[in-house]
Amino acid sequence: MMKVANGFRARKEFRMFLEEHLDFVLATSITPKKQALGVLLREAEEAVAALDYGEVQTMFAPAGKKGSKDGTKPYTLRKLRMMALGFIDLLETKGYLEKAARRMVAKAHGESVEVVKKWKQSKTLGKTRDARMQSFKQKIKASNWDKDRVLKELDEVGGKFKSEKKLAHKSKK
Repeated sequence: MMKVANGFRARKEFRMFLEEHLDFVLATSITPKKQALGVLLREAEEAVAALDYGEVQTMFAPAGKKGSKDGTKPYTLRKLRMMALGFIDLLETKGYLEKAARRMVAKAHGESVEVVKKWKQSKTLGKTRDARMQSFKQKIKASNWDKDRVLKELDEVGGKFKSEKKLAHKSKK
């Protein structure tokens, strides 16, 4: 997978992708569905261009957080929590008891065992119906890593969680 160096370059590549698809949609026969898709692609291209000028247009404006306590990173932190739940399941398949797995995940994430237990019981995490969020947990759970690799990956995800949580609550100065 190709890594893009920075946000500006990534946005430029994405805008080119959108423009190519817009040209393709407009070059073929125009149906009401393709016309609507063309409008959507043009709005997306314009919104991506606006980001280069520091403006977030409606298409990319964050949705309401509905009481989220995750500051500026509600998606990222929820994703990392779901991955943590995947690590609990994966550790259990590697022979760890659930309590031990939960304790290891809690330690790696800088949280108490009780907090991690609440994640598993939460409607927005452990009991979510959000397929995208569930996929993060399932991807970890389905990994065929050996124990050493599991612990290494757990430490990396836990470290990322701690740093992202810190950033989410950092006030702008």
